[in-house]
Amino acid sequence: FGTQKFDKIGFIIDTARNGWGEKGDDRPRPGEGTKGLVGGDRVDTRTHRGHWCNVNDAGVGEVPKPAPDADRPHLDAFFWMKPPGEADGISFDIADYPIDGPAFNMLDQIEKDIVIQSNHPAYLGKTLDTMCMPNKQREMVTTNVVPAMSPHAGSWFHYQFIMLIENAYPALGESDYD
Repeated sequence: FGTQKFDKIGFIIDTARNGWGEKGDDRPRPGEGTKGLVGGDRVDTRTHRGHWCNVNDAGVGEVPKPAPDADRPHLDAFFWMKPPGEADGISFDIADYPIDGPAFNMLDQIEKDIVIQSNHPAYLGKTLDTMCMPNKQREMVTTNVVPAMSPHAGSWFHYQFIMLIENAYPALGESDYD
């Protein structure tokens, strides 16, 4: 690095899942809170920073845009690294839902489609992603993942898409950086 100028380094911020969840007056605003371990002090709604999979109550943040803040020339762009609606990982054991079995037949059509898709030969050998299972303990804290059945990572997850759009902050079409 020697003589390289570090003051020319820029930043790109992934805003695909940082809308901070539920709507209302309780929604954190940029610059409020800290990212500590004490729940009441954190900006994001995860019970622990290590809970990354299909985070419940998340929303999309600022829409992708280049040079979003003229007062911060080092901020090169906002972007969505993982598109809204792309699952982080499967949250159920497909063996619990044999096609046309009683558990399968109790599912709604979207969940049935997820089970059918998850049984596709392309996923043979892939197993349940335990980090994505709802209500599991990680470091003495219960995970807070989307409660609906999530498909394999990278697959379309309709319920998560709807949640991310409904919980967007700022609301889609608005910006804190105009």
